[in-house]
Amino acid sequence: MNRVFLSLVLVIALTGCSRPDNFAECIVEDMQGVQNQQVFGAIYKSCRTKFPKALSEIEKGSGRGLFSYKNREECVVDNAKDTTFPRAAMSVAVACACLYDEPKWQGQKCS
Repeated sequence: MNRVFLSLVLVIALTGCSRPDNFAECIVEDMQGVQNQQVFGAIYKSCRTKFPKALSEIEKGSGRGLFSYKNREECVVDNAKDTTFPRAAMSVAVACACLYDEPKWQGQKCS
């Protein structure tokens, strides 16, 4: 019984059941597949309400880690390939750059 429980906990942890911790993660997660201005605006406003400082409080490259994307391009392909509204796709690209580009100096912010 303990093995089943531990396996379930591990699967949940690895699938990333957490909510976004910052504006860039919110954009990447919620902009996928956006096809029009109305949905884009609603998602952007929702993310901005949750994270009022937007990109300015995020350290560049802070999304990098053991189980993350290696670079911006991987993030964009995975998260914006079905996003047909250009501003939504661009927002995903900017958020991916914030999260996965190498910072030029330690502590560099995204904005």
